[in-house]
Amino acid sequence: MSRILCVAVVMSGALLTWAGPALAGMSEGVAAVTVGDYPKAISEFQPLAASGDPAAQYQLAKIYLEGHGPVDGVPQGIDLMTKAANGNYPEAQAQLGLMYAMGLGVPADNVKAYDWLSKAMAALPDGTRRTVAEANRDAVLKRMNASQQAAVAPATTKAADTQAAATQAAAKPAATPAKTATATKPTVTETAAKPAATATSATAASKPASGETAAKTPDSTTKVASAKTPETGSASQQAAPSGVRIQLISMPSEEAAWNAWKQLSGKYSTQLTGLTAIVQSADLGTKGTFYRVQTGPFETVAAAQERCSAMKQAGLDCLVVGKP
Repeated sequence: MSRILCVAVVMSGALLTWAGPALAGMSEGVAAVTVGDYPKAISEFQPLAASGDPAAQYQLAKIYLEGHGPVDGVPQGIDLMTKAANGNYPEAQAQLGLMYAMGLGVPADNVKAYDWLSKAMAALPDGTRRTVAEANRDAVLKRMNASQQAAVAPATTKAADTQAAATQAAAKPAATPAKTATATKPTVTETAAKPAATATSATAASKPASGETAAKTPDSTTKVASAKTPETGSASQQAAPSGVRIQLISMPSEEAAWNAWKQLSGKYSTQLTGLTAIVQSADLGTKGTFYRVQTGPFETVAAAQERCSAMKQAGLDCLVVGKP
């Protein structure tokens, strides 16, 4: 079965809270993935995933979905990704949401995509990842029909109430500690946080990174497995898209790619309405690895070309890639 394009996601800081064999196994598995030793990574992740560890299930699912596991690994990967998402692992929820949004290995389903992206957005910390999940969720909402929007209305209201409560709690000033007769030196607690990569400007982001002519490179390596689902079926489903996508930009790092998408989706919101984004890594040998921002879904090349033409007229470079 064809491999599925899997969104590259950095390891969650939640891993740092685990101890013992589980943390050691995760660390060794991640290190093995970094150097391309997938058999080693699989051997480290499998026992943890079998025990119900959602982070290990997510990592193992990515390996299978990207075609680095057994020949029949895609169905196993989908099952593992679903288990990790149900285990409240936000990166898995974001990935599963995009799979349903793009029809990657599963029937395209706007309602399920919206639901999983909403859960990911609520769990991810502030930063680029959360912003991207929110942008993709809003894009799915914009392309829903009336019955689909009605199906997610309760969840939308609940999410808005939760966000309002969180904002109100954050704005509430902390209680001032009472003074004591004995002076006490305050203890400063540091919270480790990974600094966000510097976002490129919207103007710079609309141009491919030096080192790769991304706008002229056909996407010939990624095959998308999807099942056909007629739009006349369930209100939550839509016709499954093909492997046709629009490539917008290629950047030298994944974080830069996501930041570029964030900038572009703001500046060209009209042209990108209803499109969700995925990032595809491409090993270009001596030039290094580049990360391509691609959007969709599109059922036909003609539909993608029409949208790309509108983007170019607005000043946004693009290229139609993939096959129906």
